[in-house]
Amino acid sequence: MTNQDKQELLRLLEAKENNLKFRKFYTYYFQDFFLDPITGLDISRHRYPELMKILGASSLYKELALIAPNRQGKTEFGSWFMTAHLTKDYPEWWDGYRCPNRACLFLFVGKTNLAARNVAQDKLLGSMREPGTGMIPHKAYNNGIGVDEKSFTRKSGIAECVLDLYVTDKLGFNNKIIFVSMDQDPEVIEGMAFDGVWFDENKMDPKGWYNEAFARTLTTNGFLLSTFTPWPDGMTESIINFMPTRRMPENNITEVYDDEGNPHHKFVIGLKLENCPHMTDDQKAIQKAKYKGAEYEARVLGIPALGKGAVYPIPVDKIIVPPIDIPPSWRRAYGLDFGWHETAIVWIAEDPSTHIKYVYSEAICHEATPFVVAQTIRANGDWIPGIADPAGAASNVADGSVLLESYNRLLETELTPGINKIESGIATILNLLESGHLKIVSTCNHLLEEYVLYRYGEHGKIADKQDDHALDALRYVISLFDHEAKSYRDYQYAEIDYDEALNYSTRDKITGY
Repeated sequence: MTNQDKQELLRLLEAKENNLKFRKFYTYYFQDFFLDPITGLDISRHRYPELMKILGASSLYKELALIAPNRQGKTEFGSWFMTAHLTKDYPEWWDGYRCPNRACLFLFVGKTNLAARNVAQDKLLGSMREPGTGMIPHKAYNNGIGVDEKSFTRKSGIAECVLDLYVTDKLGFNNKIIFVSMDQDPEVIEGMAFDGVWFDENKMDPKGWYNEAFARTLTTNGFLLSTFTPWPDGMTESIINFMPTRRMPENNITEVYDDEGNPHHKFVIGLKLENCPHMTDDQKAIQKAKYKGAEYEARVLGIPALGKGAVYPIPVDKIIVPPIDIPPSWRRAYGLDFGWHETAIVWIAEDPSTHIKYVYSEAICHEATPFVVAQTIRANGDWIPGIADPAGAASNVADGSVLLESYNRLLETELTPGINKIESGIATILNLLESGHLKIVSTCNHLLEEYVLYRYGEHGKIADKQDDHALDALRYVISLFDHEAKSYRDYQYAEIDYDEALNYSTRDKITGY
């Protein structure tokens, strides 16, 4: 080989290296056939059918979710999907959502600022030591000149952390993506309109970031993409947003309803480690061996677990049952937790042959007067005994009357104050759940949502400001169920006099036998 041939070979090798380093976007999914240059594995587009499915669904559904184990490529897909929109460099086969032909604004929401830097910023921009080596091609900055200090603004107080990133698309428009953290207040994006929002990783959302981001995409009809590994927080509001039944939806479509009863659809994809083309069998085996229990389900199977700190750590699929018919011989009672913003009622029935208790119905009344709540209770069986929050015996409403007395008059029966010992009440419910003697019917959605989100906070205490009204109602009814519950047959016998009872029961009128 001549020196000239060697120089040409070096030039070609350098060009190949730079192509991989500065044009990473074009090595993901673009090719019908592509081998990983490091592992030699086939990572062609056809090996990722689920990712292609969610891409296509983006043209039909505003809200998208990708729930997957670690190393499944969900963050790579998220960064590639966002890069396609930032550059408007869509491949010919692209059948998903396309951004409008104008300057567009995007948002990334991470768990923390450090997570935003280490995940999305690193994936999109590359390291700050070598910017332009991320998913966004180097030449997509500064009208083709490349990355420099004008391509981004830095966050103050956090080393190598970017606030804004500026990208020039194929049409010549200058687009921007903003990086924020869920630790911040959502008011930082008030008044903005985004063409797309990317949420990465699972976290509790007490500040309402998702709802605020949704509102910021209404005028643009933009998309919201969420990518999660369901660990360590497990089944949070973020995941329940896409899985209200706590199960992966059939046909990948979740249907929810607004306050007026109008349907709204979301698209969610769940991946498993087994289906990962870019991992070798040995890598998969190592990951499987590393995790156990709920962590195995989340990190290997992609199944959202209850997560760390759960008060009731038993998986939902172990306690949930389909709706059941309640025979008249089963004893019943309901629990009632008072509240103006939310009053909760849960009904329980017990199978006398197995002693399994079933939470078979629930009702949640928002800003409802005692009259409205009482009507709801009566509609579900006015003969069923009620066990209520004992604080109602001492709580005065606006007119000075005591809540329990008000309800007793409206229900024409007497509510029994429950036992409000939180720790022992939780222990009782947990024992019943673990032994299989307490089940929850699948239609009790509000109670199930509270169940999976109920958490311990610091120092082993129940965390403050949780939605736990239905769980409290459950504690009250469980505390005295064995003493107060009765069956419909018990009620029928109590309503007729002795002679009628003898006729009703076919007993001898004289002997009573």
